[in-house]
Amino acid sequence: MADFLYWQRRLRHRAYYEWYKYSTKPTEILPPPVVTSITPNHDTQGLTFNVTIKGTSFVSGASVGFSGTGVSVNSVTFISSIQLNANVTIAASAPATARDVTVTNPDSQASTLAGAFTVLASSTVPHPTTQTSTPGVDRSIARLRDSITLINPL
Repeated sequence: MADFLYWQRRLRHRAYYEWYKYSTKPTEILPPPVVTSITPNHDTQGLTFNVTIKGTSFVSGASVGFSGTGVSVNSVTFISSIQLNANVTIAASAPATARDVTVTNPDSQASTLAGAFTVLASSTVPHPTTQTSTPGVDRSIARLRDSITLINPL
């Protein structure tokens, strides 16, 4: 009888140990995200484009938001813990003002970079127009344009 009680206690202890081992996983607390920059940091009303958001502690599933009305985020792509890419649409009627950019991780921790993005009125940005079409000249200009990197076009 003593052997039976010994093994019964031992099995009960083992079952408790297995339950405890698998049911009490430590909760990992991640640091909140920090937004440091957004590129480009401005664009024009009525456009859809991609932006790159840099910072720290981004996780897969993070969301991006812009303050105010008229700017919507279509999709967010997690690149790494320091970079997110977002596809953004600015409505033609969006107010031309500076916007705060907020990144929110799935655990609800968020970071906002104040005034990080500016919506420009469509009339304030000149758009190039082509007046004539000369095949040889157009190809030369296209090659030249592709070989030049504009640092700050504004």
